[in-house]
Amino acid sequence: MKSGTVLCRRADLKHSKCKSVSFGELPEKKRYFVIKSGQDVYGYINSCPHTGAPLNWLPDQFLDSEGQYIQCSLHGALFEKHTGLCIYGPCRGASLSPVAIRIEQDDTVVLD
Repeated sequence: MKSGTVLCRRADLKHSKCKSVSFGELPEKKRYFVIKSGQDVYGYINSCPHTGAPLNWLPDQFLDSEGQYIQCSLHGALFEKHTGLCIYGPCRGASLSPVAIRIEQDDTVVLD
């Protein structure tokens, strides 16, 4: 994807704190998600490092029941929001693939 591609608006993160975004068609479909933690916003490729499966349970639902960690829907691995590091599960020590993002003045979250 090109720099400046819009992923979401910051307001989209108000309630769910996460937003899944997809571009293209299979087999080259690109899946991303944006997550808000405090005032910070992070972007990752929506793919578990263990299986390659999408992480979300349902659209925009990436977090464990306490909202503390990103959780893989397939096998329950837990990842830190701010680093993408897996701290629990079969891919412990591996990390989600980060996506460089920036927030524009109009609060649009875009690829950097």
